[in-house]
Amino acid sequence: MLFAGGGCLPKIAGAVVGIAVCGLMMALGLKDARAGGAACIAWGATVVVLSRKYPQYRNDRLTAWCVLIAGAGVATFLWPNYFNEKSRVSEHVSSVNDRLHEKLSGGTHPIAETRAAAARLWVMDFEKSLPADQKGEIRVYAELDNGNPKDVQKASVYVETAALRYYGPDRKTEIATQLVRMLQAEFPRASCNAAVRGPFQWGAKASAAPGQPPTVALNSEKPAF
Repeated sequence: MLFAGGGCLPKIAGAVVGIAVCGLMMALGLKDARAGGAACIAWGATVVVLSRKYPQYRNDRLTAWCVLIAGAGVATFLWPNYFNEKSRVSEHVSSVNDRLHEKLSGGTHPIAETRAAAARLWVMDFEKSLPADQKGEIRVYAELDNGNPKDVQKASVYVETAALRYYGPDRKTEIATQLVRMLQAEFPRASCNAAVRGPFQWGAKASAAPGQPPTVALNSEKPAF
């Protein structure tokens, strides 16, 4: 769609320049979202210059694309932390999803795998009262920032259960809360987090600082811890 219609040549030229600028920014050490933003600005500027010089390529749709993409590039310079965090969360959640489907209970360290296995057994017991046709596969992945239990500062557990679609708000709150409390009992000095998803999206998240009660959020946003 972007390269369709009038003005195709300036768009292609802009893409080439944008890629070159992005590569240059990364070579200079700017390896966050601002490198992509520089590419967007370069694309927009190149297309505008070429379309102004060659009127046959000028049209309203082309101008709209220039404003939109260049504006996105400027935004990455004004709010780089926002875009960097969005990128970090997306990459991390994608990695978690991959790990969830590698095995039924996995973890970053042997002790993390042990915690994941314990959490999976707890979730199976938690869902025991559900009708058989509502139950499904349960997968758990645990992350610890240190392989030594005494040195763990951050502990997170991610659960995928097919039965989440049948949970009400109270049940979602309970499972996320209890998963965090299990981690707190094992790692009292750590910040503890739990996220639960169904087959298609996340449904409950909980976090707690050391010695504090869990805070629960019931939404489909990706876990950012």
